[in-house]
Formats: sequence, C-alpha cells, structure tokens
Amino acid sequence: MALPERSGRTAMRLSALVSEAGLDLARGVARAVWCALALGLVLVALVVVDGSAARRVIDQAHDFQARGAATLVLSLPGGIDGRLCDALARQPGVRAAGAVRVEADPLMLAPLPDSPLTWYSVSPGFAWLLPGSTGFDQAGLLVSREVAQRFGLTVGRRLDFVQPAASGSVPGGAAAGATRLAGLYDYPQDGRSPGFGYAVLALAPAAEPFDQCWLDQYPVVPATSDLLYSVILPDADTQTNPPQVQQHNGSLGAPQDPAAAWRRRPTAAAWWAAGLAGAVIGAVSIVARRLELASNAHAGQSRPDRLAQIGLETAAWALTAAAVGAGAVAWVSAGLDPADRPAVARALAAIVWSGAAGAVAGALAALQNPGCSWRLATARR
Repeated sequence: MALPERSGRTAMRLSALVSEAGLDLARGVARAVWCALALGLVLVALVVVDGSAARRVIDQAHDFQARGAATLVLSLPGGIDGRLCDALARQPGVRAAGAVRVEADPLMLAPLPDSPLTWYSVSPGFAWLLPGSTGFDQAGLLVSREVAQRFGLTVGRRLDFVQPAASGSVPGGAAAGATRLAGLYDYPQDGRSPGFGYAVLALAPAAEPFDQCWLDQYPVVPATSDLLYSVILPDADTQTNPPQVQQHNGSLGAPQDPAAAWRRRPTAAAWWAAGLAGAVIGAVSIVARRLELASNAHAGQSRPDRLAQIGLETAAWALTAAAVGAGAVAWVSAGLDPADRPAVARALAAIVWSGAAGAVAGALAALQNPGCSWRLATARR
C-alpha cells in the first residue's frame, strides 16, 4: 500500500514560489517599500560619506604633488650630470626629472636695465617640473608669467638683453644679446623653494654640469629616490661639499604613502556598517511578519519553501535599494579623475552589495531563529 503524502511537505514548484512572493510584494504584506526605502537611505548615506572621505584623500594626494611637495632636489654645485638626471624620468612612477644651474650674473632687459632677472640654465627635462609650463617647443627662453605680465611679453616675441658685465654672454648663445620668448611657466608662492618666481630659464646642453637635479615622483618610493645619487659626476668633490637632498616644498610635511592614507580613512569600514544595517533591516522585516509566517507554517508550508519565498521577497526589495545605492555610487564617482574613479567606485559598490547581502542574510537568519513564534508553532513538525 502506498504511503500517504505528508501534508504540507510537498515542495512548491518554482513558479508557484515566485508567484506567491510576487503577491506578497504586491499586497504590501512583505513591507517591501518601507524596507527598500530604509535600506536605500542607509546605503546612499554611507556611499556619500565614504565618497566624501575618499575625495578628501585623493584631493590631498593631488595637492601634495601639484604643490611640488613630491619633488625631491639633490644639490651639489657643479657636480650633477644633466643627462643622467633627465634619464630618471624614464623610471616607473616618475613624472619628470631635470637639472638646473644658477648663473652668476643676472639679466637685464634692454627696456628696463634696472630690473635684473635671475637666470638659470636648465636641462631639457627641467621645464616639465614647473607648473603650467609650456616647455621648450621652440628655440628661446622660458620666463615666469609674473615676468611676462610685468614686461608685457608674449610667446614668440624678441627679447633684447643688456649683457652681464662679468661673463659677457646672454642665455641661448645669442651673441648680439637678443633671443625669443619660447614659453611661460607658473611659480606660485605656496611654500616652494624661492628663486623661480621672477626668473628666466635658458635651455643648456644636458652634457654640461649642473647644480641641482630635481625628481618628481608620486608616491615617493625610497628606492627611486636613492637613484638621485647616481647622477653625481665621478669627479665631483663630495668630501668637502657633500650632496644634500630636500623636499622642493616642505610646507605640507613629509611624503606619505597614498595607499596607506586610503586604507586609514575614517570610513574605510563603511561596507561593514552597510552589511550590519542591512542585516538588522532584514531581521526586522521578518519579525514584523511573525504571525503571517506562523499561519503559513500551520497551513503546511515546508521550511525549504518558506526559506525560498522569504529569500525571493527580501532579495527583491534589497536589490531595489541596491539600485538606488548604485545611482549614488555613479553620482559620487562622476566628478573624480578618470584615473581615480575605478578604485573609488569599487569601494563604494562594496557598500551597496554588502548592504543588500546583509539584508537577505538577516532575513533568513531571523526566519531560522528558534525564539520566533512561527518556529514554536512548527516545533512538532
């Protein structure tokens, strides 16, 4: 004789489970709207807060580099090989490198001979270490924008100099004392080493000896920084005049590892908070339905079916909240630099998915809690 089927133990077909879950969502029995709204608000808040913290870390890193704090300067008068210094720009993580030599005699523009200008000879790579530099795209000189504004200079204009008395020469090898303005650069007074804000730069052969080698790298890697010492000329006198390395702009403090600053941001654990908040909201959504779920259990709904239905219903409103959170991620990430956007978007997306996963886990955990009334009602099953 065939055994009778156990009442209520036959598993629902998948379509029936989906249909039942859809009816509960449509009738509002699952309180999906309120749960999705609560979780969505939590996710948006955490995304915005963590996104703001991430932006601060990124802005500080960009400001550190833009203000020259990531530029290291090796000083050894007459002891720097310009070719080796320029070659440092090919090292990984190095933005630019170049050598500079201060000339003894100032320059005087012919129209204003009483306004001397500091004159530097630089290697080809040095121009890219200065903010807003147009570089040596053509033969001639680079001058700071402050100089250009004061004397009304424009790129391509012929500049006539009064030759320095001591050397009898002018930059660029112009024997007649004339050359052209090849480009401009900025030099804000933001803590940088003084001297270049009111100056003229002339391109010199890299094979000549220089006084300093500048290296701009970020993040600052000690192994790369040590390469600065490799640009010292073999015959340089380092005993009586030892080389010195210093920050170009020390007003922002010592260089820090941006990856470490990212990990130490105060909201780094926001994805944990999202998961916990989602779990609480998911658990509350089940406790609020304990009578209905107990009634379903009395009617013969099996535990697997109950878990599947609650999982479907919770996933529906959790994913709705996640969609709202994803919109916040896109909005917060939109204003970031393309190079920084992927890392920040991944961190913020982790908040969203952690919250959604926490909601489902919290709901299923609450459903399995022996203290709930519907479990008591089915304790004999």
